[in-house]
Amino acid sequence: MAHTLNGLAALHRDAGNFDQAVALLERSLAIFETTFGAEHMAVARSQSLLGDIHLRRGELPRAEDLFKRALEILGAIFPADSEDLALCRRRLALLHQQQGLFALAETRGHESLDIRRRLFGDIHPRVAESLETLARGLRLQGKNEEALELAAQAFWVRQQHFEHNADALTEGDALAFAGDMRRSAQGFLDLFATAPRASCEMKRAAADILLASKGQVSDRIFERQRILMRESDPVLAEKMRTLRTVKFLLSEHYIDGPGDDLAAYRQESDSLLNWAERLEAELARAGADVVSGRAEEQVSADRIAAELPEDASLVEFYRCRSEDPIDGLKDDGLMLIAPDCTRRPSPVSARRPRIRRHGGSPCAGARACIPSAVSMKRRWPT
Repeated sequence: MAHTLNGLAALHRDAGNFDQAVALLERSLAIFETTFGAEHMAVARSQSLLGDIHLRRGELPRAEDLFKRALEILGAIFPADSEDLALCRRRLALLHQQQGLFALAETRGHESLDIRRRLFGDIHPRVAESLETLARGLRLQGKNEEALELAAQAFWVRQQHFEHNADALTEGDALAFAGDMRRSAQGFLDLFATAPRASCEMKRAAADILLASKGQVSDRIFERQRILMRESDPVLAEKMRTLRTVKFLLSEHYIDGPGDDLAAYRQESDSLLNWAERLEAELARAGADVVSGRAEEQVSADRIAAELPEDASLVEFYRCRSEDPIDGLKDDGLMLIAPDCTRRPSPVSARRPRIRRHGGSPCAGARACIPSAVSMKRRWPT
């Protein structure tokens, strides 16, 4: 129950209903302390969340006490690299920024950023969040050029993270990404607009961010839909048709309105929404598989050469098509032509004429010197 109260409190916080959020968190905190004791991580997480709400209300002393207590508990429980610790340090950085303690705020902000980079890598929304916190502190100090650089980094981290995950996102998740990217871009552009002087490099960065933030998410959604519509899989085609029908029914349902039976209206809305979300998730996974399969088809010379032993060289490769004698299905394959590594190596230029003159005769030798020959043969639907 206490975890549910925390979730509800976070929703009220995001909606700006701070009084309700505080009441819920104080209840959950009391439950956690009674159940687990005062040194439990659930207690620390509730304290950190409660401190965040007091921070947003401008109640800085109370927020600082809660953050420091939470950090003390979490530091005793978790190793040095923990998202709970990173989040609490980031919130302390925001607190110190409001207190005017910019050096301390910058220290806490960098601690949060370093932990998140070690946990998640350089391309992750949490990393972008810490970069934005540092940029805010620099802006408050009037260090506009440095703040602009960090704000630009934060946007491109979010943009690259979306690029890496776009093929597997549902439309709802993609739109959530779009909202985060839009807010990040707006933060950079607001800072750029208020900066007294920006370098030519920052002006170009502003133009790039402005262009990159327009329509990218919808373009990826439509592109995936086009890819799926071109697939010949009847199951995918049926799911696409069903999803269009469900969305039409949902739109019609919203237009008709609740009428006299509000409970039935909500039940029907939830049912259609869940159905649409389930279909979108299935299509997102299918889209990711299709895109991944197509990426495998884009075979490069460097990729193939990497599969050869150290004493072999790739001369050329080409795709070939064969027909199955039984069911007539056609396969696209990949034919590799490489020097036979069992013989004395010779320059590639000397081997090329012989290979071309004798056609595919060296292929057996080529395959013999490839340790993972099976992995280098792909199958493509015609």
